[in-house]
Amino acid sequence: MPYSPHRSVPVRTIATRIVLALCISHCATTGPVTATTPPPPQKSSAEKELVVNLAAHTWTAYDAAGQVIKTGRAIGGRDWCPDIKSHCHTPIGTFRVQRKGGAACVSKTFPLPDGGAPMPYCVFFHNGIAIHGWSGKTFTRHLSHGCVRVSIPDAKWMHDFLVAPTTENGYQGTKIRVLSY
Repeated sequence: MPYSPHRSVPVRTIATRIVLALCISHCATTGPVTATTPPPPQKSSAEKELVVNLAAHTWTAYDAAGQVIKTGRAIGGRDWCPDIKSHCHTPIGTFRVQRKGGAACVSKTFPLPDGGAPMPYCVFFHNGIAIHGWSGKTFTRHLSHGCVRVSIPDAKWMHDFLVAPTTENGYQGTKIRVLSY
C-alpha cells in the first residue's frame, strides 16, 4: 500500500514506535538493561527503603544514602482470583511496615474459608497485604491474592532489614514503595 499522509496510524503503533526509539536511544548510550543489571542508586531519602517493581518482578533494598544493598525476584497479585470472584492486584503506592510475623506466619484468610496458607517471615504493609516467603520457583507471573511473594531466604533477609513501628522510630516502620505492573 503506497504511503499517504492522510492514512491514519493507530495510536498503539505510534506509541510502540516512540517506546522503541527511546529504548534504542537508551541502550545505545547505557547498554542493554537485563534481569541481571543492578538497579541504579536512587536519590537519598535519608531513610532505608524497599522498592517492589511488579512490572519487572523484582525488589530492591536501598540504604539511607540511596545505595543498593540487595535485590531479588518478586511476584504480586494476579489479575483475577476465581475463588473470591474479584481482581486481586497488589496495591500500588508508598506504604510503611505495619507489623511483622516470623517463620510460622500463616494467612488468616486464604485458602478460603479458614486460611492457613504459609506466609513465612511476613511483613504487613497495607490492609492485610504482606511481603512474605514462598516456596515456589516461578517468579515470571503474578499468582497471589495481593501479597508480594519472594523466596524464603529473601523473606528472612527482608524480615531482618525492615523495621516495624516502635516508639524509638516514632511509629514509622520502614518505607515500602510498590511500583505498578
